[in-house]
Amino acid sequence: MPVFPSKRDGVSGQVQDLDTAVKDGVLGGGGGGGVGFGGGFAEKLDLNKMIEELDLPEVPSVFICPISLEPMEDPVTLCTGQTYERSNILRWFSMGHFTCPTTMQELWDDSVTPNKTHPTF
Repeated sequence: MPVFPSKRDGVSGQVQDLDTAVKDGVLGGGGGGGVGFGGGFAEKLDLNKMIEELDLPEVPSVFICPISLEPMEDPVTLCTGQTYERSNILRWFSMGHFTCPTTMQELWDDSVTPNKTHPTF
């Protein structure tokens, strides 16, 4: 969990999450004063609004590796039909697991097949 420095009423501390940091004015958007930028102007930063304005495309869940929960760049499919990021499933095998991480089915074949239907992100 990210930790942000905080200073309230002259007492230093730590803020444990983004919402608290914004509420306390550490990152702007609430509570304490603005954030100054050299030239003397002070403006509150609304981090949630900034994130919304980025308009990042939402990655469909079928393109997310079930092991890492990250978008897959080199997707491979197991004999069970489940698809994983190559590096993650190979690490799973190297740890001595010979089951499908999603279904927990015992694998009858430990080969991986590149999944060309998944776009890379």
